[in-house]
Amino acid sequence: MLTYEPITLNLKTVHLTDEQFYQLCQSNEQYQLEQTAQGELLIMPPVGSIGGNREADLIGFLWQWNRQTQLGKVFSSSTIFTLPQGGKRSPDVAWIANERWEALSLEEQEQFAPICPDFVIELRSR
Repeated sequence: MLTYEPITLNLKTVHLTDEQFYQLCQSNEQYQLEQTAQGELLIMPPVGSIGGNREADLIGFLWQWNRQTQLGKVFSSSTIFTLPQGGKRSPDVAWIANERWEALSLEEQEQFAPICPDFVIELRSR
């Protein structure tokens, strides 16, 4: 059985700014990149078919609940959030309450929003 682990690059001495990390991600859209609060760059492997199907189901369930309640916004695994301690992470499924999302500026919403989601789901690989 194949296992897929992220590749970790030590960039602690490089100190990428938020804008530089954003541009790195935009220039390398074929890779799913994340950054730890310690400055390590993570290159995430693609998910397998079973994992992708489970992720889609979970997004669908959360989207349907949110469509009925209209309490917030649902985000896919393609969305990176800038967390309070500086990490830039992309959970498999995320949800943010409307009032917290709307408190962000349009510029913050368009890039890697500086917000920790209210709810996340992270699927574990086999």
